[in-house]
Amino acid sequence: MFAPPPAVAAPEDELLDVEQAFTVTARMRDANTIELDYRIAPKYYLYRKRFKFEFTTAGWRVKARKYPAGKMKQDATFGYVETYRDSVRILLSITSKAKVEDLSYFELRATSQGCADIGICYPPQTHRLRMKTGLTEIVLPESAATLPFSKPPRTGLPFGR
Repeated sequence: MFAPPPAVAAPEDELLDVEQAFTVTARMRDANTIELDYRIAPKYYLYRKRFKFEFTTAGWRVKARKYPAGKMKQDATFGYVETYRDSVRILLSITSKAKVEDLSYFELRATSQGCADIGICYPPQTHRLRMKTGLTEIVLPESAATLPFSKPPRTGLPFGR
């Protein structure tokens, strides 16, 4: 089975590009569930409350989200927050007006936000995932170059701690 790309480690004082610090893949777990697998580089974390999922394809919607328990952290910017390190798997319960047997394509935009332990936070990052119902293959996000608003600057912005 295909493994999601790993997040990579950086030298002690060097900040990773957001695409290296946080990677994501998705797959249809069953006809009504999407599984998102985020990989997080060492010394980086994602905020639970900063995840956002929306369909750009008409007729599709997220009914429910299932998150694992994270670690609580006192954050200088956001206060007492729940965070994830290393990896996090999120399940989305979805519904559509389309018939599953049509094997129709749909597009999900998955937004997340994270920081580095050195006190630098990245702006929210959006991944565009084009999926097909009924297929359980792992899907990589489409290039951020096709979504200029989702590709943050090459370095994090100092609006964290």
